[in-house]
Amino acid sequence: MKETEISGVLSCKAALSKLASTPSKQNTMSHYTRIVEEMYCEIREARGAGHSWNRICLVIEESLRRKITRSSIAIIFRAVDLKYERETGVPALPVRERPCGRK
Repeated sequence: MKETEISGVLSCKAALSKLASTPSKQNTMSHYTRIVEEMYCEIREARGAGHSWNRICLVIEESLRRKITRSSIAIIFRAVDLKYERETGVPALPVRERPCGRK
């Protein structure tokens, strides 16, 4: 079966090509990764001082006027922190374990 035999394939291809020609306006994880990498030292200091991911996210949102969830920033920060540990030998910050059955 040729691709032109399926109804709408050509128009779908054209629409996807048009979509691919312009960058997405949505926030992507790579954008947040760049933000975390640029502010790594400050975020690390804030975490070391005992500030929560929620508070750090609020500061980022207020300063940059961009929404980011605390789980996203925690996951991205952990990846960047482990990369930094491999590159420099400085130990990554410990991850706090949540107790099972949290209420």
